[in-house]
Amino acid sequence: TRSSKGFVIKNAIWLEGQGADPSETKVRYSTGNGVYYALVISNSLAKVSNVLVSNNASTTPDSNGGIWLWQGLVDGCVVTNCNAQNSSGTRKAGGGIRMEGGTVRNSTIAKCERTRYTGGGIWMGSSSCLVENCRIVGCKENYDASSKGGGIYASNGRIRNCLITGCSCYGTGLGVYLAGSTVMENCTVANCTNTKNNS
Repeated sequence: TRSSKGFVIKNAIWLEGQGADPSETKVRYSTGNGVYYALVISNSLAKVSNVLVSNNASTTPDSNGGIWLWQGLVDGCVVTNCNAQNSSGTRKAGGGIRMEGGTVRNSTIAKCERTRYTGGGIWMGSSSCLVENCRIVGCKENYDASSKGGGIYASNGRIRNCLITGCSCYGTGLGVYLAGSTVMENCTVANCTNTKNNS
């Protein structure tokens, strides 16, 4: 369904892109104040696969730019050029994907940005979050010295078999910021920079 804040999947459905390339099926909602996300998934049996989520931006407090995942599976997708341009709110967000639960697998999150606090590419907030076999490329979190996690900010959950590269952060966790009981295994973090020192 389409809400005033983005597209919502509440039921156990499978949204599958057509064609060999995710760019052949695009999900884009809007840009600006009042927008929270391009797509929210809140059913444990829901699956979104082989789609492109791109060029979505929000200026709404506590929102994110691309996918808001509560439950379910995101598989083989590309999330790119999404922004959470928040000037207020709490420290939750994620420029590309905000995860309260669920799994992101075999996907690319690229050139996404969170302009306040945490998680340029992905924000993870619970033990039920799993990110595996993913590429997080060129994402950034550049608000101020309190910023955390240019590529991924995780307060809980598991990150496995991922590449985080070319990301940047003004504060700490240039590629990845881990807190709480987060487990990270068999991942590569490379070529990430501190934008404060480069400014």
